[in-house]
Amino acid sequence: MNTELQRFDYTIENETVRINACYVSGTSVEIPECIEGYPVTEIAAYTFSASQLADGRIGGNRLEEVVFPKTVTKVGRYAFYNCKQLRRIEFWNSIVDLGAGAFTGCHSVREIGLHFADNKKSRLREFLL
Repeated sequence: MNTELQRFDYTIENETVRINACYVSGTSVEIPECIEGYPVTEIAAYTFSASQLADGRIGGNRLEEVVFPKTVTKVGRYAFYNCKQLRRIEFWNSIVDLGAGAFTGCHSVREIGLHFADNKKSRLREFLL
């Protein structure tokens, strides 16, 4: 995965980072563990949604792969709504808040990579059902 051409719009609040948008030249995104020394803990609502694309943001039909770090605990509602070419998702069991419809319309997903961190609660049941 080529990550050198990624740029993120983000908000720092309470010493954590929320990703609001991503700009990348390819079709894959690897969310970093930290930005400016703060852990990335949240993907905002509609971040990669097909309905929110503008100014070169990646999402919708351009996004094919996304990799989350173990620091992410929240994925906002409809964060990946209608990412129809999303084929691969890799994440940790640290996600405890999975927003409604986060992956609605992602019908091309063929591979889900799941990593387990010790002593973490998870909401993966909602994701996998």
